Amino acid sequence: MKLLSKTLTILICALSFAVMSHAQSPGAGTWSFDGNGYLTTLTLHVDSANNVAGTIYNGDSVTGFFTPSSHRIVFYRNLYNKNVLNQIQVYTGYIFPNDVHNPSGAAAMAGTFQVFSGTGGTAVSNEYGWSAYRSPTIVVH
Repeated sequence: MKLLSKTLTILICALSFAVMSHAQSPGAGTWSFDGNGYLTTLTLHVDSANNVAGTIYNGDSVTGFFTPSSHRIVFYRNLYNKNVLNQIQVYTGYIFPNDVHNPSGAAAMAGTFQVFSGTGGTAVSNEYGWSAYRSPTIVVH
């Protein structure tokens, strides 16, 4: 009986974690963002189809995708919201927990971004690093 009770408890905990992890995408939320030394806030929304939308740096829009199986995120920044092709920056990175022993705690993202001529890029200087950190959401019941 104790074994059955313990097994049921573990199963309920695992199912609860699975439901909670699907409630909000790992990428969604407000992030402290550092793009090549330029600090700002990145706000991301991820819909049920894993499309990414949000804002960064003074309200510039971002649009992209999140791949749950690899935790890969890719989005582009539309500078000045003008939809001019050479005025975008393309960000690619991965989302991961700050502490592997606490995967539902604080999260981080890191990767690289490409810049084009309209955003200061040149043939010899067009790729930079970025990182972002998000504190865990505290839920009070």
